[in-house]
Amino acid sequence: MNMMTDLTDVKRGAVIEAKMRIAGKEVGGARVIEVRNPDTSALVGTVPKATVDDIRAAFAVARAYRAKLTRYERSEILAKAAALIRARAEAISDLITAGRIRAMKWGVRATCSRSPAMQPCPTMARFTRAT
Repeated sequence: MNMMTDLTDVKRGAVIEAKMRIAGKEVGGARVIEVRNPDTSALVGTVPKATVDDIRAAFAVARAYRAKLTRYERSEILAKAAALIRARAEAISDLITAGRIRAMKWGVRATCSRSPAMQPCPTMARFTRAT
């Protein structure tokens, strides 16, 4: 099952069991943190709870890392990632909605940083509430 299938299944009440990776390897044991919908208390998913050894390993890998890609190559990867996020915005918003904080009740508006006047973001319109 891939993450986009998981996102679609969240609408139907599926629980996502996220994995933790350090240096590309899945790590983490049976200890998890439950993610619940704050309105219904329904279980949305679980995320691994890192141990002190997991954290030390992650810091060791980060300290030893040396970039192999140029800045241009990294920017191309980020541009592709942004395009994928835009293409899958609805499925991603369903996941955010399933485990969201009460931002809508507080009147928080989603805005686009690329907008000069910080106008409401069109892809986040379903989260925007008129004040």
